[in-house]
Amino acid sequence: MCAIFLTPIIALGLIFLILWLGLRPHAPKFHIHEFSVPGLSLGQPNGFQNASVSFNVTARNPNRRVRILYESLDGSVYYRDYQVGSVLLLNSFKQDPKNTTTLQYEVSGAMMMSTVSNQSWAEFTNDRERGTVIFRLQFKSVIQYQKVHVGFKAPSDACQL
Repeated sequence: MCAIFLTPIIALGLIFLILWLGLRPHAPKFHIHEFSVPGLSLGQPNGFQNASVSFNVTARNPNRRVRILYESLDGSVYYRDYQVGSVLLLNSFKQDPKNTTTLQYEVSGAMMMSTVSNQSWAEFTNDRERGTVIFRLQFKSVIQYQKVHVGFKAPSDACQL
């Protein structure tokens, strides 16, 4: 008796799981291709104010039938837990399915944080003397997913009968 009731429920649950895994939208993927921090002089009392950070990042929409709408895209650069700079990368834009967008920016001058303490600058100089400095690039955005309808489109040079 239990098998009669449980078999259709389990089958429907399995079908629903397979459909959900196949049709749900995937998050965009970001890849860093270049990241540099030129102009950091160790002799300065707080060198983050005078530094510039340049980076080259690609954003990939891995979905087949879903367009991603970015309301805005903000980029922030962190050294350890200290935010050393931020910039508005893009206002609003849309990214079509299976599309890659290249973001190439430089954060410098007024975009660099003047609130970085002397203690964090001392930690940075110590890490640099040891040979390893770790920065983190973080993106924040509000995104929406929009389904793209793919239909048959007749060729424009079709023959007339």
